Amino acid sequence: MADEGNSWLDTAAAENLLRGDPAGPVADPRARADAARLRGALDSLTPRTPPEGGPELPGEAAAVAAFRAARERREPATGATGAAAAPSLSARPLY
Repeated sequence: MADEGNSWLDTAAAENLLRGDPAGPVADPRARADAARLRGALDSLTPRTPPEGGPELPGEAAAVAAFRAARERREPATGATGAAAAPSLSARPLY
């Protein structure tokens, strides 16, 4: 049987924590401490985004260059870009 010590951690509490919100009302002091510890662990795993216009993230330039290179390789020889150039995955007309 599942450990009943974490009965406070239901689906709604988990969703709240994953969104960065408090777990919700937790009456038991031990459960409240557990929720705070879990919140702290989740916060430590969340990457901090730099302020707009701040320094780029490690590896950001390489990732952007790889994306652009892959995109250039995929563009059709006709020079068309965007959704109109992509082949249809459906046999029926799109109109």
